Amino acid sequence: MKKPEVVDLNESILRTAELATRHIRPDSIQLDLKLSAKSPRVLAHPAALTQALLSLVTNAIDTICSASPSGTIQITSAVIRDQVLVSVIDDGPAKKTDPRVRLRIPQDIIREIGGDVWVSSGESFGTTYTIELPSAVN
Repeated sequence: MKKPEVVDLNESILRTAELATRHIRPDSIQLDLKLSAKSPRVLAHPAALTQALLSLVTNAIDTICSASPSGTIQITSAVIRDQVLVSVIDDGPAKKTDPRVRLRIPQDIIREIGGDVWVSSGESFGTTYTIELPSAVN
């Protein structure tokens, strides 16, 4: 496997959003990007990072489409001290199945590069997947 490289996380998010929009009707799901102005950089394999992000966005799309003809997915990035955070937040219904079941692939990828992923759900709607990665720039 190739060595990890410094990746601009916002660029990975933009690439992920572009890939995701190919799978949704523009009138059904809106992608709302709120990206850090600090240009967060992480040490990762670019394709693997995009795969992890796309997996989370696809989960959000599936959740929304399972119950509603429309919805919103918000993707945010932030730099807090020496950590970079990414959140994928959907406004779909809370699933009866545990949302952590869908974390296996992205969690394996993110943990391999020294980060972690966790999930939280509202009582009746909304799921937030959060990725925490060490910043490549200190």
